[in-house]
Amino acid sequence: MSAGLNETIVSLPKNAEEELVVSLQHFHGYDLVSLWIWFLNENHELKPTKKGINLRVELLPTLIQAIEDAASTASPDGLIAFFPKNKKEEVRVAFATFNGHDLLAIRAWYRHATGEMRPSAKGISIRVSLIPDLLEALLDAEARAQTLGLLPSSDDNTLK
Repeated sequence: MSAGLNETIVSLPKNAEEELVVSLQHFHGYDLVSLWIWFLNENHELKPTKKGINLRVELLPTLIQAIEDAASTASPDGLIAFFPKNKKEEVRVAFATFNGHDLLAIRAWYRHATGEMRPSAKGISIRVSLIPDLLEALLDAEARAQTLGLLPSSDDNTLK
């Protein structure tokens, strides 16, 4: 664990007013990769929105694989991947369309009292054109997490 860790890996322009910030953080005893939307306020300062998702850093390789799968998909439509986020939630990576824009959504889903899975407010959506940039940012985050000892090195065979 890396108490005090709060390192921005990259900030990607999402649109004219918002940026997607990919960072590594330490919060409540967990090392996390954070994908969070920030906006430019009236003073031209970046401030966090409520839109974002934090994942345990151990889930970073799984997220990277899902984004690689999305990048190699010929027709962007539907669910790409899902994986457990914690005991109560799962992460779904899926293509979506909103107001005529093709998007990639990374969202936490939870099991409702009825038993059905429902999307939570935790997550982000980006234009599909940003997938290569997001993938590069996540690979950079993975490399940094390995350097910090938060993830095993890709050439470390002890965990295989």
